[in-house]
This record gives sequence, C-alpha cells and structure tokens, in this order.
Amino acid sequence: MAKRVRVPVGVLCLLVLLAAYFMLSKPGGTEEADKAPSLTDVGKFRVGSHLGDERAGFSGRPKLQVFTTTADPELAVIAACLQSAEVESELHFFTPILVDGAQEPEVEKLLRQRDNLRVIVRALHGGFLGGLPAGFTCADLVHLLKLIQAHSNGPPEKSPIYALLVAEPEAIDGYLDAGEKDRALRFVELLREFEGEDSPAVAAVEARLER
Repeated sequence: MAKRVRVPVGVLCLLVLLAAYFMLSKPGGTEEADKAPSLTDVGKFRVGSHLGDERAGFSGRPKLQVFTTTADPELAVIAACLQSAEVESELHFFTPILVDGAQEPEVEKLLRQRDNLRVIVRALHGGFLGGLPAGFTCADLVHLLKLIQAHSNGPPEKSPIYALLVAEPEAIDGYLDAGEKDRALRFVELLREFEGEDSPAVAAVEARLER
C-alpha cells in the first residue's frame, strides 16, 4: 500500500491562494469592471478620485465630482455640459473631477446609492456642499455651482506650495537642488492646470526648470 502523503495545512492554504491568484491573473479572469472601457478626461474634468484628491489638495478648491460610466446613455449629454462655456466659467472655484462609477464603485457609495446623486461637491475638509441626482440638466449644474460660491466665505485658499510658487517662482529651486525633479515637475504641472498656460507665474517657474 502506498504511503499517504500529509501536506501541512499552512502549505495547503498557500497552494490554494496561489492557484486562485493565477486563475484571476489569466486573460478573461478579471472582474467585469476591469473589462469595461474606462472614462477619459472631458474638458477640464480629469478622471479619477485619487488624482482628484491630489489636485484639490494643491488648488485648495472644493471637489466637484461628477459620476458616470461609459455605459451611461446620458454620457454624451453630460460631456457636452461639462465642456460648455457656462460650466467652465464657474470652474475657477472648483476642482473638476470625473469619477467612473464602474471602476470606482466605493467612492461616495452611500450618497450615490441612497440618494441617487450623480454630482457631489465636497469641501477639502470633507463637508458636503451640494449635489444633484441622476438626470440633472446643465442648467441645474450651473445653478448649483453659483449657489455654492454665493454661500462661501470667500475664494478658496491655495495650498502653501501653490501660493509660494505664485509669489516666489524660485522656490522650485529647493526641490531641484534636493534632487526631487519629478516632484518639482508635478508641482509645475498642477500650477499650469490651475493658473493657466498664459500665467506669468507658470512662465517664471518653467524658466527656473530650464536653468
């Protein structure tokens, strides 16, 4: 009679986990959300909640989050609205963020499921500033943005590095001298986004990078 080979429980568990990992790693083994096409940037709205957090932290502006998916039948209408002159004229006060609900289902899950909100505006400290349900019109969005600004305590406060670079472009030298060129370049990208391509501050900082 052949000997029965006993495999330690720990080793057996490890083998099961490895098998599951390779099954999920094979083509066709990913979740449906990974298979679905992702949203792309629309006008000044950049896709991704984590990128949105970074941009909001730099700009100091409230997060204007718009939730949709590539399967949304209203996507074309929403995209046209987000790029309209009426909406873009209000974005100086906000950080425009586009969130793919299929790729990031956990972001604002409660308000999206319970209240069916598709636009959620939050202050940097997390406070809820306003929202709109599915089926909102462009006029609804413009009204909401104007209302939030009218009830604010003043213009958004720039992050320390943002304010410093605008006032003293040479402040970027500290990062370059410390060998943090990638970080310096990222700050310049963010400065360009929120100050605009034609900003004297952007031109001055970019000149420091070319020294």
